[in-house]
Amino acid sequence: MFRVFHREHLDIRDVFGVDTFSAALEDGSHITGKLAFVKSTSSGPINSHIECYISCATCVESYSSVLAPRWVFRLANYCVGGFGDRMTEYKSSNDSLVIEKGQHRNRLMFMFSQREWTLDDDLYGRWPKGDFTFPGPVVSGTLSTEQREGDTESVLNQAARAIEDLLSLALGGDIKWVQLRHPGDAGMQIQYRKPGLLSFNHRWSALAGNWVCGNVRLFMESCEKSYFADQDWWSITIDLLTQVRGVGQLEVKCTLLNTLLDRITAKVNGDRNEAVIDQSLPDRIDRKWFRCVLHFLLRTLSRKWERHRTDTLCDVTIKGWNSELSFPDKVARACDLLGVQALSRSQLGLRHKLIHTGELDKKLKSTDKKVEYLFGVESLVMMLLIRMLGFEGYIYLPSHPSRHKKVSEFLVPVSEQNVGL
Repeated sequence: MFRVFHREHLDIRDVFGVDTFSAALEDGSHITGKLAFVKSTSSGPINSHIECYISCATCVESYSSVLAPRWVFRLANYCVGGFGDRMTEYKSSNDSLVIEKGQHRNRLMFMFSQREWTLDDDLYGRWPKGDFTFPGPVVSGTLSTEQREGDTESVLNQAARAIEDLLSLALGGDIKWVQLRHPGDAGMQIQYRKPGLLSFNHRWSALAGNWVCGNVRLFMESCEKSYFADQDWWSITIDLLTQVRGVGQLEVKCTLLNTLLDRITAKVNGDRNEAVIDQSLPDRIDRKWFRCVLHFLLRTLSRKWERHRTDTLCDVTIKGWNSELSFPDKVARACDLLGVQALSRSQLGLRHKLIHTGELDKKLKSTDKKVEYLFGVESLVMMLLIRMLGFEGYIYLPSHPSRHKKVSEFLVPVSEQNVGL
């Protein structure tokens, strides 16, 4: 849970006995909302401290405290992933979340949904160096855009949701907005959102960080069209990828990645009307004399072989082979269409036991082999997504850990596809 208030004062009667509250903040703003439940309490000789979860909170402050009419989204788990494109100056403040006075290269700016957005890493320069841990989500970024005549909350919210999805994909974390400030008739309205976030530590290396000036801007601007062409599909896909980052078990990560690989390749290949084996196969296999002969042959294996097994073999298994590509063939076709190097058929075949039993194949004996398999599937998933989005900037793949490279350096001509080893 995030601490969304600082230095506010609530009467004890606002907490116990009713499920709604109102309070005044130090700057004169007024906040109202509902109490979900009390998280913890502590008391001393004079004062008591009550920490509560809240919902449906709205805050109204006077326009005098607002520098400019903008839509402002506070982001959780955002870290610029390199350095910003522009400098900003922080002023000294009593608020512990504001950095000491000075300039910091923490700002990105990009065009999205036909408007300019500003994205700040509010903790830039204060992130701990080396290995560090945060037990929960961290409110660390600010996304904002100017107010325009005719703006509605639903339109801005849709754009912000798209931005948080793409940022989560690019920067390897669970990035979502948790607070929205926007102009209203009675003043600046503040709303809070509890999206069910992973902790900051549940993140992988950035796929498209800002290691090169303008790389994240290019990612956001070049991916917008493909994302909005099927926003629901992309939102679910990115959320599945986020869940991969949120689990610790290697088997679960690999299972989710293979599910993603199946989902992505089905999207790339599209609906197939042509038969894989033969267009006339369904009619031929339905001929009565053929089924009788096949059933007779199968009964030579065992007198316990029943007719429904023969029918299932024909109607489900054989017809399925003819109507849909096998998993390795489906991956090979998608990779060929996008110019991506596929995994070998033997590597793709490791999926079967994983999906059905939740265990890695015994061929992956050592930890190094298991990690190599994980990085291989993850990199293939990432590469396919990047190609679908049309991004051509710099990316990092765990299967190529030396450094980030241009997307073009990872591509292979279709004629050099080496699938089937």
